Amino acid sequence: MTAFVAVWDHQDCVTLVTVEPRHSAATLAQHPGTRHPVNTGAPGIAIQSTMSEEEWAARAPGLPYRPEAAEARRLGYAASHDEVIAGLSSLAAPIRVPGGRPAAIAVVYIRREQDQAAVGEALAASASRIESQLA
Repeated sequence: MTAFVAVWDHQDCVTLVTVEPRHSAATLAQHPGTRHPVNTGAPGIAIQSTMSEEEWAARAPGLPYRPEAAEARRLGYAASHDEVIAGLSSLAAPIRVPGGRPAAIAVVYIRREQDQAAVGEALAASASRIESQLA
């Protein structure tokens, strides 16, 4: 699993920083600067989950609001499979940035057998710690 922070930049999610596992035979690379549409993948869903559909429409006109954002708001994290890159899954939790656009802390991985709830809850806890440092 590779962890990363994605920020919202206009119509994209942009990877800001990544951390790859140190003790693994193989890893996925998610390079800083990588972009994908903000309305695809777990990071985008997590970012959308910080807003209502009406708020999203006002801040991102023309970009569809994902129905999964409501579930992500309830759980504290979002999940996606085969959206940004075929065969890959992602989990992400929103990071609320005071005075700025929301971001997300996420992981990307190949296998779907991960304990999604455990990883998602850990991401949500990490996002909460980051938010407390930004306040």
